[in-house]
Amino acid sequence: MWKWIRRVLLVILAVAVIGSGYFCVTKYEPWQNAKDKKNSMVEEVAEYGITANEAKNSIVYVYEEYIEGNYLCGAWGSGWAIGTPGEDVEYFVTNGHVVEGAYLMNGEIQLYFDDNDYVIPEVVFYSAPEENDIAILKIPSPTDKRDPLIIRDSDTVEAGEHVFALGFPHTSFEVTDHTDFSTNGVTVTEGVIGKVMHPMGVGFDAFQMDVSIAGGNSGGPLIDTNGFAIGVNTLAHVDTDTMSFASLSNELREILEDNDIDYTLSEDYIDDLEDEAAAKNKKTKKKLDAAVDEAQKEFVLYGGITLVALALLLVVGFTGTKKVVVVGEKDDGKKAYLIGVTGQYAGKKYPLTAKTMTIGRDSNSCTLLFPDDTPGISSNHCSIYYDARTKSFVLTDNGSTYGTYLDDGRKLTQSVPETLLPGAGFGLADKTNTFKVDRE
Repeated sequence: MWKWIRRVLLVILAVAVIGSGYFCVTKYEPWQNAKDKKNSMVEEVAEYGITANEAKNSIVYVYEEYIEGNYLCGAWGSGWAIGTPGEDVEYFVTNGHVVEGAYLMNGEIQLYFDDNDYVIPEVVFYSAPEENDIAILKIPSPTDKRDPLIIRDSDTVEAGEHVFALGFPHTSFEVTDHTDFSTNGVTVTEGVIGKVMHPMGVGFDAFQMDVSIAGGNSGGPLIDTNGFAIGVNTLAHVDTDTMSFASLSNELREILEDNDIDYTLSEDYIDDLEDEAAAKNKKTKKKLDAAVDEAQKEFVLYGGITLVALALLLVVGFTGTKKVVVVGEKDDGKKAYLIGVTGQYAGKKYPLTAKTMTIGRDSNSCTLLFPDDTPGISSNHCSIYYDARTKSFVLTDNGSTYGTYLDDGRKLTQSVPETLLPGAGFGLADKTNTFKVDRE
């Protein structure tokens, strides 16, 4: 009787070991992947700033027309949008002397977005060159045709900083038979800050710089390497093209605040971006922690069941007249390797085990490391390990930007493990960096 009971128990326990063991193995990989993803988490860093070329999308062409005596007079300069990033703008900054004739003599001001696209703005603030030489223009309705520039505290600017002047200098128009009032017609010139001084004949302090500006640049912004406005281009020395002047952004800020006109300060802008990045990092980490905990609980549960069932199987198997032997898989002595085929690791061979090997550019999380400037390779590109139980390899794309591809050209689905047999190959982004897996 015991013989049959023992046989039934052995079958039940064997099924329990196989079933729970299978589930344990299937839960191990998601647990490891969740841990790898958590360990390789790169905290989001607040990115801010724009290039001088991108800043051109804030610039407008400002034209004035008025009658003086028996003559129709006209002149032009540059202006730029202020406001809140991501929102439509309605206020533009320029120099007082750019609109002086039209403002004082009841002329007309035209603010151009393109050659045949302009509006008639209202002058909501004006000061002459002997004062601040600033004018604020308000267009009839907010527009998305220009992006606002962010203003930086001019007290934080130091001598030697690289800066850019943007605008519509007349010297640019003199060498072409076509005037372009769009952002494509904006000229960008570069130089460095020399010092802060008080030029003769004006009522304000200014940056002295070696940026080349000319008539028509007046009213355009002077920006730093982050695209933040630090001043308003105002004057050029008549005897040299290596000395010019821009009024300080803090002069403009006082005017904007006195007139209840909204603008964005670079310090506040950066703080907001950093707070947003920190909140995203916290949310991401919380999700990763929850994923690791859930995967670990399932692995431990099925692992515990497997161990208990295996222990009982051994006890029952050795309790009786016949010895029950659990036969393991025969070891053929071969080792698993990751082999470089093309690219930086061509011809090199690395042992693979059940421990996950991570490939990418992040030195904190990757086992096989590529230089930071390697095209197509993400910080945490993909990971691979060897499953001795099935004598196969498991490859997972870790959310790379340009993808992980198999020999047949198929692109892996992000975060979904792919089983590879010995001799199979894969590439990172393209065929520049390829590998194969094998047992030798």
